[in-house]
Amino acid sequence: MLSSANSFLQHYKDPIRIHILHNNPDTLNEISSFLKKFENLISITKYKFIKSENFTFPAIENYHVTEATYYRLFLHQYLPKNISKLLYLDPDVITISEVTKVVQKQFNELKNSKYSIGGVNYALSSNSANQKMFDRLSIKSKKYFNAGVLFIDYKKWQSFEIGRNLISHSKEIVSSNVELKQHDQDVLNSYFDGKFLELDYIYNYPILERFYKQDKIKIEKNVFFIHYVGKEKPWLLNGVFSKSAKYYQNSYKDYNDGIHFEVKNDINFKKIIKKYRLRNLFNLTQLTNLVKVLKKYIFK
Repeated sequence: MLSSANSFLQHYKDPIRIHILHNNPDTLNEISSFLKKFENLISITKYKFIKSENFTFPAIENYHVTEATYYRLFLHQYLPKNISKLLYLDPDVITISEVTKVVQKQFNELKNSKYSIGGVNYALSSNSANQKMFDRLSIKSKKYFNAGVLFIDYKKWQSFEIGRNLISHSKEIVSSNVELKQHDQDVLNSYFDGKFLELDYIYNYPILERFYKQDKIKIEKNVFFIHYVGKEKPWLLNGVFSKSAKYYQNSYKDYNDGIHFEVKNDINFKKIIKKYRLRNLFNLTQLTNLVKVLKKYIFK
C-alpha cells in the first residue's frame, strides 16, 4: 500500500484525503506518519473492517487471496456521506506521471455521464477466453473492466444504493454457484455489465515483465498508472529481480532505504540465487538488489 500511496502523492498536487479500510488499521500507523509529509494531504482516515455474519466471502479458500479483496463492496458502510468523488487504487498500482489535471478531467467526465463508475476495459479482443468469462458471469455487454484503478462518482454511488445492491448481487452469485475467478472484480463486472465510463489504458496499464522491453518507451512517455497484474509481483521472489519492478521499488525506497521483499516459507537461498541468475547475471543494480534480498532472507 505504501508504494502505491506514496507514488500517487508525488504526482498529485491538489488537496486530498486518504481513506483506508483494513482489518487491523493499527499496523498502518508508521505508514500514515510517513505520508503526512505531503503538504496537500489533508487527512488519512483508517477504518477497521468488521466482518458481517450475514456475508460469505466467495472463492477465497482455494486462492492466494484474503477477504480484503472484497472490501470494495462495503465502502458505503464506512466512508463519510459527504464525499463526492473517490479514486480507488490497488496496492500494486503505481503512479508514474503527473496526474493532477487528468484525474480531475476524468472525474468531470464521469460526473457529466450517466455512469457512476469509470474503469479500463481489459476485454477489448474477441477470443474464446473472454467469451467463456462473459458466459460464466452472464455479461451481455462483452465489456469487463479491471478494478485496480476505479473512478467513482460517490454521490451517484450513494443515490443509487450501489453498495447495498452489490452485496445483494454477490449473495445471489454465491447461491447460484457461479465461479468467481477474479473475486470481487467478477462481482463488480457481473453487476455493472458494461455500464461504466470506459477509460484509456494509460489510466491502468497492465505491466508484465515478458512485454516490458517492447512497452517501456510507451509506458514512460504516455502512461499515468501502471498495474502489476498477474502473479508476478515486484515484492515477491517471482518479480523482485524483474526490470519492471523498479517503479514499485523506487517508490518504496522513499520510505525505506532497503527493498520491499516478502520472505515466504518456501523460499530458500538456492531459489533466490536461481531466480536472480535467470534474470540478471551481471547487472550492478540487480546485484545490489540481490544483496538486499539476501539480507531480508537471512535476518527474517
